[in-house]
Amino acid sequence: MPPPVDFLLITALEEERDAVLNRLPGWQKLPATNDDVRVYYAATIKARYGDGVCTYSVIVCMVGMGRVPATAATNDAIRRCAPDYVILIGIAGGLKSAGIGLGDILIAEQIADYQSQKITKGKTEIRWSAFPVDHRLLEFARSIAASEWQSEIKEARPNGDEGLPKRQMGTITTGDAVIAVSEILDSFKGQNWPKLIGVEMEAGGVGVSAHQSAHRCGFFMIRCVSDQAGNKASKRVKAWRPYACDTAAAFAVTMLRSGPVPPKDKEALSDDLSIEMGKLTFGELETVTNFVVERPATPGVDYTLLDPDEKMKRNGLSESTHDSLVLGLSKVQLVRQYVETVTRIDANFPEKLRAGFLNAYRRLRAEGFEGDDVFDRLAAFACKNDHRTRYRAAGLAVLTYFFEICDVFEK
Repeated sequence: MPPPVDFLLITALEEERDAVLNRLPGWQKLPATNDDVRVYYAATIKARYGDGVCTYSVIVCMVGMGRVPATAATNDAIRRCAPDYVILIGIAGGLKSAGIGLGDILIAEQIADYQSQKITKGKTEIRWSAFPVDHRLLEFARSIAASEWQSEIKEARPNGDEGLPKRQMGTITTGDAVIAVSEILDSFKGQNWPKLIGVEMEAGGVGVSAHQSAHRCGFFMIRCVSDQAGNKASKRVKAWRPYACDTAAAFAVTMLRSGPVPPKDKEALSDDLSIEMGKLTFGELETVTNFVVERPATPGVDYTLLDPDEKMKRNGLSESTHDSLVLGLSKVQLVRQYVETVTRIDANFPEKLRAGFLNAYRRLRAEGFEGDDVFDRLAAFACKNDHRTRYRAAGLAVLTYFFEICDVFEK
């Protein structure tokens, strides 16, 4: 089964996104869907946890610069993925008066938003709003040894600089207005936020979207200093951007590989899926099957009827997949009724649905996937890579329907 998403990794810029993806081997660009205009990349991260290893499911999404695009895109991503945590990763301006240097990592303890303002004749009054970051991730970020994340940086520091970046923790201010005068930021620090360390433009959108979502995601932010806030853009700023993007990604992925949160309780996840499976209707089946039939297969492979138990053995499927199939079987009759209903309108519907699965199956086998990996990725394909539980349930039911009638897995 496609796992629920543990971490949604948000970036504003293409170079920030690429720096993150470069550290996620085997990432996949998810197929487009009719109900979401965003582009998503899926990956898994193997993490140390206790004496063993756990796996986190990760989605990466680029939202664009500024609070409005960031708010809209993050809302869409949370609806699509239902992540446990949202982490904003990228570059920022550092406050020189706070001792922040180029290339330093900035970890937000809280976000101070200056965007809301009252403007009167001759005076602008900032109506500050502030919110914290997730405390579990914050405490974990404090615990990571500098040598762990510094050694993961791939980009060289510009202009022959041989220094090492520091981890700086404090308040980061956010807003759409570009503050080009360092004295303004110094006044923020002196009058309002004594622990102010930097400034950026998206946290007010991403953080509020996470805090106010029905899913109540934890929010966290990791930035790296590419310029001294308040200074004009210069060649030096451009020179530091690649290093800053890489360093922010290095810290973020190192943190995730270190096991910051407990792995999910598999029994609890199965219970959630069982509940949604019981609520399954033609509506969810229509959504997932419409997606599948848009991806037809090409002829050329002989798919022969095979007993399901024998098929499990031949395809290397484990007891975990067997448990998923047992759950899916509880709604196979509903899927059969749905297919028969649609067939009265479109006689070719069953074949188009089957062809869509075959195309996905052949692609996965060509890419070298086997056994449970094939089944899990077919289940993810079946639910449009939509990690909301009701669509995961619908996708599993449809895939199980084809498994039962022996129409997908190759003999």
